[in-house]
Amino acid sequence: MTIGTLRTNTLAPALLLASCCALTEGTAFGQPVGIAGTWSVTIASANSDGTVSHNQAVLRLDAQRSGLTGSIGPTIDNQSPFVEARFEGDVVTFRLAQGRLTEFQLRLADGHLAGRASGVGPNQSAHADLDLQPAPALLPRAELLKEIKDADREIFRAFEACDVPGYARFLSTDMEFYQDNIGVRNKDQILSAMTNRCREGIRLRRELDEKSMVVNAVPGYDAVQAGIHRFYTIRNDGSEFLSATVQFTLIWSKKSGTWQLLRVISFDHR
Repeated sequence: MTIGTLRTNTLAPALLLASCCALTEGTAFGQPVGIAGTWSVTIASANSDGTVSHNQAVLRLDAQRSGLTGSIGPTIDNQSPFVEARFEGDVVTFRLAQGRLTEFQLRLADGHLAGRASGVGPNQSAHADLDLQPAPALLPRAELLKEIKDADREIFRAFEACDVPGYARFLSTDMEFYQDNIGVRNKDQILSAMTNRCREGIRLRRELDEKSMVVNAVPGYDAVQAGIHRFYTIRNDGSEFLSATVQFTLIWSKKSGTWQLLRVISFDHR
């Protein structure tokens, strides 16, 4: 997923990494607000040998009655706060206390921020063009982990309870399910298989191996969850037996405003 470009001259990559915030509606201190949230940018910096280095960045903005605040850094959890930040009309300006790039001016247009960054004093020759895209999935680590865990718990709660409508809420309309012993299925096929299983009275319980789970944000709207889980078949008398131990990779998307499964890879069934 391409999330933006930033071209620079003689700039240290670590000082270019930035973070910002997702689009919202409303007003702040008399100005229209379309900037609050998290934004992502790809940085393309020119090296002295003519090659180009690429780095990722994250920018956070928060428009409040008291004014505009924000921060910038290589990741969502590694940020430096702005100073003298302003939002006038559709233009955002802010300054960093130190670094080769210290002066930033961005304009909001067509759902993204674009503008220029430059240095001052001995760094006057430093400059960059910025194009940033909304990235609501780039949450602080603890917050992202909680949201994905909550979504994981709720979707499998519906799965175990044979709550087909509840399960369907967590499936993107264009989701694809890849399973090594069955093949590829779409959303309708997944829901049909679940409906048939429940009608036949087959009850399953899913157990997540918490220690195996990995969750990472994908710049933009997505997140990756991977790990191992086990499925148990429940007998009529309430006893159960292990049906399968499976590795999985889930691609979650927040494009709809809530977390939904976009891709599922289920493999290494044992």
